[in-house]
Amino acid sequence: MTKLQKLIKECPCRVSDKAEGLAYFFDLPAGFYDPSANYIFIAPDFPEPQRFSMLAHERQHAICTKTRCFCTKSEYWQEYHAFRSELLTCFNYPDGLRWTVKHFQTSRGQDFPVHTKALNRLMKTKLWKTALLKLKEKP
Repeated sequence: MTKLQKLIKECPCRVSDKAEGLAYFFDLPAGFYDPSANYIFIAPDFPEPQRFSMLAHERQHAICTKTRCFCTKSEYWQEYHAFRSELLTCFNYPDGLRWTVKHFQTSRGQDFPVHTKALNRLMKTKLWKTALLKLKEKP
């Protein structure tokens, strides 16, 4: 079983690579959590490390919705929480972590403003610095 398959099993809702529900109304390049349909969409045409990273992010949205986490009251905190979880989930998966770090570094200022603000905050943390150091380590 791959790391991606294991992560799919840990999701609190269905995971699909077929768009359904609200996903039809958006131009989704990668992933989406639809709370009304209780499912996560992850585009099938990306490499596994990228899909793993995206699923970690969307899975956190699902967990927060199901547990009524404080972050669900603010889009900013939802994204910060999901990006943080994505980073933590990828810590023991070097290819996923490498993609996540690269994505975070290149998407600042290009995503939605709330995503950018959440990423900027996360990239000032000790967790971010630890991730960068982990990538410099030899396997």
